[in-house]
Amino acid sequence: MQKKVAMVKNKIEKKVMLTKENVIFEHSVSFKKDGFISLFNAQHIYIELNSKQRCFFDFLCEKMDYKNRVNINGDLRDEFICFVKKITSDKVKVSSRSLFDYIDKLIEFKLLVPFKNTTSLYVVNPKYVYKGTQKDRIEILNDLFENHLKYEIDIQALLNVPISEIEIPDIPQIKFKTYEDGTIEILE
Repeated sequence: MQKKVAMVKNKIEKKVMLTKENVIFEHSVSFKKDGFISLFNAQHIYIELNSKQRCFFDFLCEKMDYKNRVNINGDLRDEFICFVKKITSDKVKVSSRSLFDYIDKLIEFKLLVPFKNTTSLYVVNPKYVYKGTQKDRIEILNDLFENHLKYEIDIQALLNVPISEIEIPDIPQIKFKTYEDGTIEILE
């Protein structure tokens, strides 16, 4: 018996038939409708994180907006601490101090890219995760590359190799002459 999948609020709800102790009954299962996409190219980084750091990173990914921005302020840190208490039935403790260490680790691994002109605004690196469509991701990457100086973000976080290993192309120097009226003549 096939049941319809219903969209309720921010959830997908699916009715399923289950059998338990020789009784067949209907049960409703809910799934979150929206989420983020994690790309496989970050596995070498994820393996370096401990379970709490990874949980915090995934939490930030869920909280980021569709431009991959997340404001890690006191309220968000408190929300994560409560979230961990809830999902572990208070068995796992996370301190506010440890969250600052997690943030530093995520920055070190370039999973989080800080806006240097703010104290709590970060970009979750779209090189590794994004929320929305592939088109949205490309727009975010383009925006970050084009405006990295304006946003004061570390461009290295978006590159595939260290900038020190990138060779400057051999571009011939253009010879020109500037006149008093401000016009420029390109010389051959």
